[in-house]
Parts: sequence; structure tokens; C-alpha cells
Amino acid sequence: QVSEVIESLRSRLAEKQSVARAAKDGDEVIIDFKGVDADGKPVNGAEGKDYPLQLGSNTFIPGFEPAVIGVKKGDEKTFTIPFPKDYGVAALQGKKVTFTITAKEVNELVLPKADDDFAAKAGPFKTLKDLKEDIKRQLSIEKQNELDRSFETELLRDIAAKTKVAIPEAVVTDQLMRMEQDEKQNLVYRGQTWQEHLDGEGVTEQEHRDRNRKDAEEQVKIGIIIGAIG
Repeated sequence: QVSEVIESLRSRLAEKQSVARAAKDGDEVIIDFKGVDADGKPVNGAEGKDYPLQLGSNTFIPGFEPAVIGVKKGDEKTFTIPFPKDYGVAALQGKKVTFTITAKEVNELVLPKADDDFAAKAGPFKTLKDLKEDIKRQLSIEKQNELDRSFETELLRDIAAKTKVAIPEAVVTDQLMRMEQDEKQNLVYRGQTWQEHLDGEGVTEQEHRDRNRKDAEEQVKIGIIIGAIG
């Protein structure tokens, strides 16, 4: 994990040199892209401007980055690839989308050598050893916090499962509405409407609420339990 962080830092601190040659694995390609379905209609979330895509990063759906390899600055390319069958949006699972991309820039990334000078650029470190020790310490803290949160959640759910609580229906409904509002807010950040989300999940608004009601009841129950313990 420490080595992975070091490599990530090297990529972030890499010098970018614009090149006229065809893009190859490891390059950064600045692209505009747009995806449409079989009927030529725009696919929500499949559009971007001046996107810095690093080839080989596997940040896009499978098949996208390999299709960009070989383009030069100014090139336009169209290709069709399917979304993964386990994609997060149900409506796009296994669906073929035709993308049109325009390469606006091809940059070669010159990675810095992992040495003491690199460590000094990455932060307040005198040596590479100091940097690695700090990374390891931070990773350990994050992992422990993750384990603590997981244990706390498991413990509270275990207590909730053994506890009988009379919960007014109105309280559960309020919690359900708060959960729904949080979900809608997250969708705004992702550029997706509530109806598009429901369509993607293949459910109606009522079915969506019915599906989340058990979680809402559990959250209310846990809140009451924490109050009682406190």
C-alpha cells in the first residue's frame, strides 16, 4: 500500500510534456467526449469537456481507454462499447453506448525518480524513508478508524436486533424522507435527476421508499438505543 501511494504521488508530481505523436499507454489525453444510445439520444453522465484522461488508469468503463490509444492532438474518434453488466446504474448495465471523442492535447508524463528530492517535493520530508514512514503511519490510522467504525456499526446493529422498541410511524417516515433528501442531493452533485435515478434502478418512487424503510427503521431504533445507553 505504501508503494501504491508513492506511485500515485509520482504521477501527481510528474512533468507534463505536450507531444505531437499518437497517444500511448501512460500518457494523459485531454478529451471532450459524448455518449449516445442506439437511438442517438445522449446518455446521462456520459459527457465531458477538457477531461484529463490518463491512459492505463482504468478510471473509465472497460474498453474506453484502449480506444483512445493511438489518437493524436486534434483527432476525432467514434467507437461503441458496452457498459459492464454490474454497472451501478441498472438502466445502463450491459447497454452499448457510442462515444465520440475529440483529443485536444496529448501529454507525456515524465515521472520523477523516487528519491530524497522527490520526498521533499511531496511534503515536509528530508528523505524518502521519512516519507514512507509517514505514509505507513497515515495508512495505519485510516485502517484503524475504518475498523473502529465497522465494529461500532456491527455492535449497534447487534444490540438493535435484540432490542424491542415501539417506534411511531411518523418518526420512521421523517427519517425516510431525510434519507431520500440526502440521496437527491448526492444525485445533484453527479448531474443526475431523481427520475433518472429511479428509472436507472427500475423502480417507482414508492417502491424505492418501501425498499429503504427497513434501513430507516433501523437507524431510528439505533438512535433511540444510543440515547437510552447515554
